[in-house]
This record gives sequence, structure tokens and C-alpha cells, in this order.
Amino acid sequence: MFEVNKENTHVANVTAKPNVPGTDLELMQSAKFAQSEWQKSNEISLVWSSAEQLDTKITNYENLVDQKAETITLRKIRVGEMKALNTDIDIGVERLKTKLIGIYGRTEAIVYYHQIGLDNSTNSYSLPVAYFKRSKAIEKLIKALPNLGLSENDYGLLYWQETYAKLVALSDELAEIAGSISVLSAEKNEAKAEIKQTLYSLYYSLKANYPSNFRAMARKYGLLKERF
Repeated sequence: MFEVNKENTHVANVTAKPNVPGTDLELMQSAKFAQSEWQKSNEISLVWSSAEQLDTKITNYENLVDQKAETITLRKIRVGEMKALNTDIDIGVERLKTKLIGIYGRTEAIVYYHQIGLDNSTNSYSLPVAYFKRSKAIEKLIKALPNLGLSENDYGLLYWQETYAKLVALSDELAEIAGSISVLSAEKNEAKAEIKQTLYSLYYSLKANYPSNFRAMARKYGLLKERF
């Protein structure tokens, strides 16, 4: 009776798929391996690309990944600085409220809260949270301080002028950083797609040109993913 070779059957059931990872780090590693093999051999060619061009694409892709990561780190730092600044602003507002109560009394002080840009939307007179409204409220506060006799103290006119400048500068920088991240993301995704396209092309070119030993060739280029 004919006996089935279990080892051969096992190999026959292997489904070969291209090893083109989705994550940035793994894709770079896979692309560098394939590029190196492609560079030193004449076993395969593509009409529209070359090993040298793939190397350039990998370098560009790697730079974009690094730039985006650095920009995201910078955004985290600036967001932390903005939170700290807003906390200090809130402290400053409470100091001003205390000074107004000391000058005019608790009941009368409320009348002046509106003059320094405070609102009662949260049942506690404070500056608005949203940046645009908050910056406008601080502008109003700066104009009102001299008339309320609050220019010369630890949270006086100079503090609020400097704080307003910091708030505007941080907000502008954060907006610029957000724009940079969007641009870098688009460029990175385009570079990533080009590399993946090249790797897929190499994989299927190997499959077409080396039908009898395709798996061995694909493994040689690091382009074979096997699932059993």
C-alpha cells in the first residue's frame, strides 16, 4: 500500500505570504534586509525601481519616522508647559479675587470680577478654559488692573502681561507643531506605501522568476512569511 509522506504533505500545506510588516520598525528592518540582498545580487530586477532607489526610500522613511517621533515628544513637552501655565494662571486669579475681597468686601468684589474677565459658568468665578476665550479674558484683565488698584503686587500688571505673552506663544507653537505632525504623517505614510510596494513587487517577481525554488529565494530576501 502506498504510504503518504507526512513531511512532504506538511510542506505542501504551507501557505506562503509576503513578509511585508505594517509597523514602522519592522518594515524598516525587513526593507533593509531585502535591499541588502537585492544590492549584492543580480537575481531580480524591476523596471521602475532599483536597490539604490529602495535604499534612498528607506533612508527617507527612517528620517520621517524619527522626525515625527521627535515632534510628538516636543508636543508633549509643550502641552505639559501649557498645563503648568494654566495652573499658575488659575492660582493668580484666586489671588486677585482675594485682593478684591480685601479691598471691596466679599459682596462688592463680585461686581469687579466681570471687569477682570471672570465668568460664573462653573459656579465659581474663573477665567474661561478654552484658549481663545481665556486669552481674550486676560486681555480684559490687563486693561482693568490699573483702575482697580491691583497693578503693583505679585500677580499684578507685569505678571499678567508676561503670562499673556507666554500663553499666546505656547498656543501658536502648539498649533504649528500640530501642523508639522500632520505633514510628517502624510509624508511618512507615502514613503511607507512606496517601500511596501517595492517589497511586494520583489516578492511577486521572485515568485514569477523562480517557480521551482520560490520559497527558498523569498526566504533569502527575508520576504517569506509562512503560516502552518
